[in-house]
Amino acid sequence: MVRFNLEFKKLKLFFAALFSASILTACGGSLSQLPVAKIEQPGWEYAVDLQEFESKYNDGTFFSDTLRRDTFAAYQDFLDKYITFRLKVKDAQDRGFGQDPSLLQELKDYRAQLAEPYLMERAVMEKNLRDLYDKQQEEINASHILALVSSAADPADTLRAYQKIMEARKLILAGAPFDSVALAFSEDPSVRQNKGNLGYFSGGMMVYQFEDAAYGGKVGELVGPFRTRYGYHIVKIYDRRPKTQPIRASHIMVALPKSPTPSDTLKAYRKAESILRRIQKGEDFQSIAKKESDDKLSGARGGDLGLFGLNRMVKPFETAAFALKQAGDLSPIIRTPFGYHIILLTGREEPKSYDESKELLKRLLSRNSEKLKHERDLFIQQLKETYHFKENESALPMLTAKIDSNSTFAQLDDLDDATLGTVFFTFAEKQTRTLADLIDFMKRFGGKNSLLTADAIHQYAKQYVDETLKSYEIDHLEARYADFTQLMEDYRDGVLLFKVSDETVWSQAAATDSAGRAYYATHKGDFRLGERMKVSEIVVSEKSLADDIYNELTQNIRQRDVVSAQDVKIQKRKIQAQLRKLKKRRDKKSQLKFQKLQEQLTGLQVDDQPRSFEALAARYSETADSLGSAESAIFNRGENRRVDKLFGKPVGFVAAPESINERYRIMRLDIMLPPTEKTYEEARTEIFSILQEQNTRALETEWVNRLRAKSKITVFEDNLKQAFKEDK
Repeated sequence: MVRFNLEFKKLKLFFAALFSASILTACGGSLSQLPVAKIEQPGWEYAVDLQEFESKYNDGTFFSDTLRRDTFAAYQDFLDKYITFRLKVKDAQDRGFGQDPSLLQELKDYRAQLAEPYLMERAVMEKNLRDLYDKQQEEINASHILALVSSAADPADTLRAYQKIMEARKLILAGAPFDSVALAFSEDPSVRQNKGNLGYFSGGMMVYQFEDAAYGGKVGELVGPFRTRYGYHIVKIYDRRPKTQPIRASHIMVALPKSPTPSDTLKAYRKAESILRRIQKGEDFQSIAKKESDDKLSGARGGDLGLFGLNRMVKPFETAAFALKQAGDLSPIIRTPFGYHIILLTGREEPKSYDESKELLKRLLSRNSEKLKHERDLFIQQLKETYHFKENESALPMLTAKIDSNSTFAQLDDLDDATLGTVFFTFAEKQTRTLADLIDFMKRFGGKNSLLTADAIHQYAKQYVDETLKSYEIDHLEARYADFTQLMEDYRDGVLLFKVSDETVWSQAAATDSAGRAYYATHKGDFRLGERMKVSEIVVSEKSLADDIYNELTQNIRQRDVVSAQDVKIQKRKIQAQLRKLKKRRDKKSQLKFQKLQEQLTGLQVDDQPRSFEALAARYSETADSLGSAESAIFNRGENRRVDKLFGKPVGFVAAPESINERYRIMRLDIMLPPTEKTYEEARTEIFSILQEQNTRALETEWVNRLRAKSKITVFEDNLKQAFKEDK
């Protein structure tokens, strides 16, 4: 079973590699078709070309430089393993595994799970990820004017906003200064502070319509009007430049009050001057920041602000920070609305490749629901064009004419056959959907008594069209996307390999108890227990209690539950007084109480001496999250970090309390156990692992030798030497 799990993990990694390799093959350019190996059996031949070799070899490595640096011997070794893989898959097919109902169902389930995410990745995500990456490589400095109008505004409000933005555009084109027009026309709340100027921005920082318009413009150009969810915009492009990489910086701040007096300002500036001189003389920046900075959050980190890009800090701070060139450069004293700052540049982020940025780009794009909806709508439109979608424009009016404001889903059951049989749309030449198909779709969403409006029918109709086209595309992925076909073939091969390996090797390799005992009899000396110790533990929740227990064990100082001679004397007097009163009573209840008090009196004794580890554990130790009430456990050296600290200590040594998971633990070294041979039961797991490994290796070797013996294998080494060369 151990071997089975190990091989299953290997296969999962192999499937992941196959998935990555197939995607890379699709994304890469045209690769050489030179054969690097040919496998021949009677009635069957398989050629491995350079493209297939490279796509399988890279196992998800996106950096071709790394692959090119690998040795020819590494290429040969991988090719040999890949030939073995192909032989095993062929053996699985010859033995009928490819027709196994469970395998066919697994492939079907895998395709169902993979198909839609794959389609959305290819059709929607990929081109937009690349577009977003390209936009992030360039920054634009622009100003804009906004005429507010919501997406749901009525036509009159929409027209008002459009006319306003067109009037502003006309003035600018006539020569009026953009900032003056912005102040007069823009309804962006920030216009009073920035006069419409947005500073530099890059991909992912604005709504997608704004970014598309800005990145489509040239320097000096007035772009628009265009509409976003906020309203109508016009944009003036001032500059385009390569992206400014994020920097890492630290600062020391001398704060100013909200309404500083000249005296406040002078005092703060002189303090900043004094700090700057100390740094320039060589005093440590981080140490000063921790003691002097009024920004307590960053000050606790030595002034570190982490990585930040443009438009993340107030402008004076940003300008000064990004003006620093090299790590270690120090700014002059900078004033912002918060006070005075001294900035130290500590690093600059290197540009990242598309592949390095891809996961971050995905997260960024996934959060942009408006952009994704727009792109999905574009995708559906592309499918309509691809499959020659044609809607019967009279179909929906025919359906909506049969309902009124009181209609429910139940009325859909009363529609006549002529209406139900009306063609709603056609696509892909012979594909037809009727109103009956639409109604069946609608019934999935509404109960019989649910209200049904004309608007709802139009919404359901759009959703039905979209899902029908998308489902058709998913059903025909293999015909449209060669790399999806390869993905499915790779997965099928992987499952075939798993099943044939299980039957031929793994299920046959299990060790038996008799074989295990025989192996143990001749290899006893190989299985030994090293130096061990027996440890007991007390676990409590309070630090003060843990400290008191430790002191009692190590210093004979008892501070808990002490019963002194004076305590006994006082308690005896109280009990004796009660006994005298009860002695005169004859009722049964009084007599029982009298008897109990006598027992208490007899048991009273002084208890002020230090207690044993066992007594303390029984009194105070919690059983939860512990080894038990002073119950011991045996540990090997290296098995437990805390226990390892006791090795080398004398028997009886008590370790100081240690806080772990909100509990305080006190350990005692009970006894040292010398190295000894393991019993068969103790060694059984190791023995079975060894035997399974031996059996697996032998079965694997026999299987591969048999497959290779009936095959003619030719390797074209000259062609293999062309692997990952740029000039092929």
